[in-house]
Amino acid sequence: MSQDEDWFSPANLDRSIEKTSAARRADAIACLAEFVQEIWIDNTEEEAREAWEQRAALAPAFARDILACLDTVIASPPPNLAEVLRERAELHLYHDDADATPYNDNETLDWLKQTAREFRQAVDRAGH
Repeated sequence: MSQDEDWFSPANLDRSIEKTSAARRADAIACLAEFVQEIWIDNTEEEAREAWEQRAALAPAFARDILACLDTVIASPPPNLAEVLRERAELHLYHDDADATPYNDNETLDWLKQTAREFRQAVDRAGH
């Protein structure tokens, strides 16, 4: 049986996960965009948390990658963070006020920090 035919073998699965993980972590903003698209788009905050908990339980490597990407962006955010996330991740954060004022870069960074804390706790609770 060739390596391609035996892609279910633990060694091949591990290599595939490692390759995907390295590619995901190589571009933290793209990784964050993937996270937003999968977890947040068309979901309420509660639905996003539930989706994250389910995804993290089923794919702990994905969860570790997303948390690493969040940490990277938080540690060194682009100067136009809110705009970057709107353009690359379609993440539009607004205040709950009459004008629906968009978050500025600092508020967006604070939101990312809070999200990282909450989602890391969910991963920790899951034992990953």
